[in-house]
Amino acid sequence: MEENKVLEEKVKGFDNRVTASEVALKAAQDKAADLEAQIKKAEDEAKEMQKHLDDLTVRVENGGSQAKGETLEKLLKESDLESVKLAKSGGWLEVTKAAADITVGAFVGTASDLVPNPVVESGLNEAPRAELNVMNYADTQSTSSPVIHWINKVNPEGNALFIGEGDLKPLRDFQISKETSNAKKIAVRFRVSTEALDDIPFLAAEIRKDGIQEVNEQTAAKLLTGTGTGDEPKGLTLYAVPYTLTSVKGEDPDRFGAIRAAIAQIRSMKFRANAAFVNPIDAANMDLKKGANGQYVLPPFTTSDGQRVGATAIVESDEIPVGKVLVGDMSRFHIRYYKGKQVQIGLDGDDFSHNMRTVLVEQRLHAYVKSVDNGAFVYDDFANIIAALTPAP
Repeated sequence: MEENKVLEEKVKGFDNRVTASEVALKAAQDKAADLEAQIKKAEDEAKEMQKHLDDLTVRVENGGSQAKGETLEKLLKESDLESVKLAKSGGWLEVTKAAADITVGAFVGTASDLVPNPVVESGLNEAPRAELNVMNYADTQSTSSPVIHWINKVNPEGNALFIGEGDLKPLRDFQISKETSNAKKIAVRFRVSTEALDDIPFLAAEIRKDGIQEVNEQTAAKLLTGTGTGDEPKGLTLYAVPYTLTSVKGEDPDRFGAIRAAIAQIRSMKFRANAAFVNPIDAANMDLKKGANGQYVLPPFTTSDGQRVGATAIVESDEIPVGKVLVGDMSRFHIRYYKGKQVQIGLDGDDFSHNMRTVLVEQRLHAYVKSVDNGAFVYDDFANIIAALTPAP
């Protein structure tokens, strides 16, 4: 009995497996039939498309388009319409588009994202800076000391005389006095982040350049107009004297005449003026002046190096205000650079914590006119000198 029961169970399991296999086989057959139907449908669609293309080719080759007054362009457009119909019906799955010119405006999105990156010129651009003409004419040297002394011979008395045999020789004496110049310091600083120095290649060089130019410009300005008190040097315009001569007169005096009169005053003090500094506006008015006959009034002497009044060069300079004139023997204005310009970079305060760096640009120098050279420079208004030159009515 037990053996029969086991045998029945085995037969039953076999029947179940046969049934499952039959079901799987039926599903595979159905899937194959569906795939075959899809293949047949695709073949029929391909045949339909080929028939459509063959018909178009025959019409073109037989000249049918000419007989009907049609063009190839029209046939192609009709072909496109047929393609669209096929696509809508599920036949042809792609619609082609006519090609067009490729332009920047045709880019999808932002054109700047697709075209090459622009080229950036190195360096920074800035407005023109003033020319430092006055300093270029000074007696300029370097020195190794922050203190300069010089000794003047002053208050001479007594003169040599022609004398007879046995006569007492005339007595002469003089005094000496010491003058001193202490170097003055001019400086400027910048604070800049380490990221800026790393990311902008030319920034360090531009900071150095700008710092040096700023020191040069402010030095030139103070060497002309400095008060001489505190830490400021005494400017050349403060060493200069106004025009005071009363013995020089001229018919219809102008700016050229004013410069010539200032030269005469300096020469009367035993100095020789070599430069007359005027603002470019005054220089233009001098050049444009015409005489009674309509011809331009020229200075007494002009060379290829520029205009001169006598042996004195006329120098245009933005450093001189409009309406003013500075005339002088520039060999008597002494500039002595001590140590020269220094550019340093380092840490200041909490710079390290903030990734900052401090850049220093500084210079120490002497600038002076010796007291024995008083009278070597004239600084005054053109109007004042012209008024002094005008003869009394």
